[in-house]
Amino acid sequence: MQVPRPPQTPETFWARVDKTGACWLWLGATKTTRRGYGNVKWHGKVWIASRLAYMLTHGPIPENMQIDHTCRNTACVRPSHLEAVTHQVNQQRGVPFRPKTRKPYHRSAVRPQL
Repeated sequence: MQVPRPPQTPETFWARVDKTGACWLWLGATKTTRRGYGNVKWHGKVWIASRLAYMLTHGPIPENMQIDHTCRNTACVRPSHLEAVTHQVNQQRGVPFRPKTRKPYHRSAVRPQL
């Protein structure tokens, strides 16, 4: 027998947010492969928490737009830190992605110390 889940309302979403700091941090599930973005199941669909936070407070995300964290914190869902921007703007503002498999550059690996 399945345990009934509470109704999914904006209040239940915001109850899983730590609002004590400058950034409002998502306390629910996160997906490590998505660099710390929160995940939430909302009415049968899995959403990135920041996208859902934007839609709950600002309305639908405009077509061909992405949600940018102006604070650069991917766990943040504070509406004033989320902005709908084009892919190009999001890439220009973003932190460059560096794969975990790439080894950090070390000068001695290229030229041995004498």
